[in-house]
Amino acid sequence: MSVERGPSSYLRWNDLIAARFFREEQEGRPVYLFVTEDTIDEIGRSLGEDIGGFVRTVRQGPPWVTRSGLCQRALQAQEGWRGRGLRYPPYVAFLALFVLAAGRSGDFAPHSYYPRLRKLLEEPGEGTPASFDRMLDLWDDLERWTMQDEAGRLGTFEARIVGGWIHVGLPLAQTILTDQERRALPGLFLGAGMDPTASPTSADFRRALLNHGSGRLRGRTLAAIQSISDEGFADAVLDIVADEFVSWLGDGDLADDATHEVFAGLRICLALTRVSRKIVPTLRCRSGQHLPDAGLRLLGAGPQLRCAPYLPGWSLPLVDETASEPFVLPPGAWQHGLSVEDAALGWRIKLRAADVRIFSSGEADALPGLVERLDLPRRQAFYLAIRDENRSDLELWGRESCAGWRDIEIVEGLPSGWTFVGIDEAFSDSPVRSQYPSLAFPDRLRVRFAGGIRSSAGNSFFEFAVPDVVLDGADGSEHVFCNGELLVETSPFRYQLPDNLSGGTRVSLQVARANDTAKRISLYLVSNFDWRSSLVPGGLTSGGQSTDSDGGTLPPIAGAMVRATVEPEPAQFEVRRAAGFPNVTTRTFLIGRCPGHIAHLSEGALPKWPVIWAVPLARRGTAVYCGPSLEAATPISNMEDADAGAVAEWKHVLWRWRRRIAAPRDPPLASLWQQYIAAARDA
Repeated sequence: MSVERGPSSYLRWNDLIAARFFREEQEGRPVYLFVTEDTIDEIGRSLGEDIGGFVRTVRQGPPWVTRSGLCQRALQAQEGWRGRGLRYPPYVAFLALFVLAAGRSGDFAPHSYYPRLRKLLEEPGEGTPASFDRMLDLWDDLERWTMQDEAGRLGTFEARIVGGWIHVGLPLAQTILTDQERRALPGLFLGAGMDPTASPTSADFRRALLNHGSGRLRGRTLAAIQSISDEGFADAVLDIVADEFVSWLGDGDLADDATHEVFAGLRICLALTRVSRKIVPTLRCRSGQHLPDAGLRLLGAGPQLRCAPYLPGWSLPLVDETASEPFVLPPGAWQHGLSVEDAALGWRIKLRAADVRIFSSGEADALPGLVERLDLPRRQAFYLAIRDENRSDLELWGRESCAGWRDIEIVEGLPSGWTFVGIDEAFSDSPVRSQYPSLAFPDRLRVRFAGGIRSSAGNSFFEFAVPDVVLDGADGSEHVFCNGELLVETSPFRYQLPDNLSGGTRVSLQVARANDTAKRISLYLVSNFDWRSSLVPGGLTSGGQSTDSDGGTLPPIAGAMVRATVEPEPAQFEVRRAAGFPNVTTRTFLIGRCPGHIAHLSEGALPKWPVIWAVPLARRGTAVYCGPSLEAATPISNMEDADAGAVAEWKHVLWRWRRRIAAPRDPPLASLWQQYIAAARDA
């Protein structure tokens, strides 16, 4: 049997590789093109090919390429591909080849890339292959395809560089951590007690990985973190971990069978009155996730506390429900910290222990007064609350390495044995950062967006609500460019995008240090969108079914307008109402009591079995109860003649995706949801 190695064979390789990584199950989730020899072997078996055949096929490229040289053929494959009616970008196999080379074993330095690529291609010579620097165009186009063309429906790919290597950093970024390691990072961050709203230093990341990485990370990864002989590769690992931390929302599992938890931080906020020399401290929750609309009920601080949502990422001041007034922080908690939890919802919230606490203006977060922060700010004024035992150490640093150290007398509001000082600016953290980790400048540069309105998963925003660009961990030497145009700071390390950006385009941002690109990131602007649901042009029937544009034969309901009075269809209406139907951007799973009782709301009529849960799910989801009495809603472990595929999907949604689905707020319903998760685990 002869094996075809012509151009059509290339497209089969290309589409099978693309379909492996970009699929509906990845909706809204980051995707890495983690191509290994095992990946190629597995796909190759279906084509009767091996790795050697894959390399030869990719070098030929798709049918229309005519140029010489691997990289030139890859560029030609990318040119105008959207007009060819292809399902996937036709250059994915080229990128897979580059990633495969990055992970090749052999007698190579850990960060050495080009020798690996030449060895895989069996090409002599040294240095950068011709036109390899232009492969950035392919990585950028892949990002655009996932973010803009597909709007995150098949996953989101981000063309990020690591370790400061602008060209080889892209393929290396795909292979430095395995998929399993990346999936383990949220639990690692959680186990290390890291605050998702902080800006950890390199030392913080190293400590967390080394202390909590056993069993989660490969020995190779841990060895790289400990290495002092190849700091470049270790820095690349930390780059990837730091980027993953940015997208971490504070949730995860401490172990495979652990209950899903959400971790958030507590911040002391101060109202300072200089005339009366008083401060009024309150306590707010700072979270990477949206707080539940109904708030949290927190135990562990004595009285039950109510934590109500306020601005995105912030709560109102915590309230003592017994006294119906703001919670008064115990004096000992200033030094020793405080931990509270809402066990029903799996939220754990902590005020860290500290001998010194930093406060700065809450203006950037639209909060009044002074807000506690967990790192040392650059180029701005701040305040310190210091235990008297530590004052001498810190005053020496403050007077030698800072400007404007001054004592502020406080007669009420500080715990006994604490003093309050103001500082105009800190110039150096080296004398104190080892003894007082909170008094350290963030040293890992990251780019994030503040404000704006996202249109979909990833960095996609509406044209009428463009975000600002914020640099964390910057040292002041950076220059930020938007599509090649130098941006000007509007406040320390915050930049406003130009007014002339148009929708439907990719906006390229680069952060340069010493004329070298330190970070690059893209955002996508959406201008043409239909704010009305095209799925229900004639409205809805009382059962939640769409009608035609003339109303059809069923009396329709459209928003608050009812064009006829009819008896409702209770079961269908309740399920569709609970799931927020219609929603054109969100899949909704309907789940019953038995393994295999799972359906999709979009598929038409409701199933014959009773629906217990409706789960609208994009990147994140919510479990909405729509069943009968709780006694008749408990899960049933076994079901005869159940369809194996349906059972697998039931288990996948409830168990594999449990971390993506928020439990109900009501404690009895939250407990019932945990029963379903446990049943799925054992199914």
